Amino acid sequence: PGMAVAIRRCHDRDRYAWFLLVILVPLLGPVWLAIELGIRRGTKGANRFGPDQIR
Repeated sequence: PGMAVAIRRCHDRDRYAWFLLVILVPLLGPVWLAIELGIRRGTKGANRFGPDQIR
């Protein structure tokens, strides 16, 4: 379930799921991924993965 949530969040940020491979970079990868997926807002409006889920 955690991977599905991370993929969904990547799509909210208009990024492909392959973006999660950044976690393989030692030390900075997990920190940067936590900031990117946990703190930053998603794209406003629709993106290539579908409509905005927050209205």
